[in-house]
Amino acid sequence: QWAAAAAKGGKGWGGAWGGEEVTLFVSGLPPGVERREVLNIFRQYAGFSSLRLVSREDHSIGFVSFATTAQAQFVADALTGYVFDQEVPPEMQTQLSVAPAKEKLKGR
Repeated sequence: QWAAAAAKGGKGWGGAWGGEEVTLFVSGLPPGVERREVLNIFRQYAGFSSLRLVSREDHSIGFVSFATTAQAQFVADALTGYVFDQEVPPEMQTQLSVAPAKEKLKGR
């Protein structure tokens, strides 16, 4: 997937304005997570540009955008499997899953 997006200049993953910006889909966020908590995880990485958080009663998901495909891939590789809250009992812990967002889901 990454190679295909890189070959397209990243446009398949968020280049709505003709740039290379790449949006990642983030699952494994706990219900009720605060936007600030998620921002603190992602904004430390180079190329971070935006976060959209969608909260439901039983789960939350996020869409995080980065300036380039390489930056997005680095973050996806680094954070997939990240345990969100190690202070809660193991049966309540959630692990992040980070992958390229599908084009039709990003605009919602």
